[in-house]
Amino acid sequence: MKFYNEALLLMRAVRDTQGEAYTLDFIGGVYSALGEKEKALKFYNESLPLFSAIGDKSGEARMLACIDAVYSESDEK
Repeated sequence: MKFYNEALLLMRAVRDTQGEAYTLDFIGGVYSALGEKEKALKFYNESLPLFSAIGDKSGEARMLACIDAVYSESDEK
């Protein structure tokens, strides 16, 4: 996780919106895999408008699917 957090700082420093969106996506995925759903949602929801801003429809769709998966997993319990 340390390297993702460092990458996120770098992406923001160089204003790489696409890189920032993907890094947030990856961090959310790690938290989701660890079962930390609230943290995963935080990062997914942060990346969604970035994907939208750069016109990455597939990124937007993936984030919506990830958000849905987190909520679906919560509903199953």
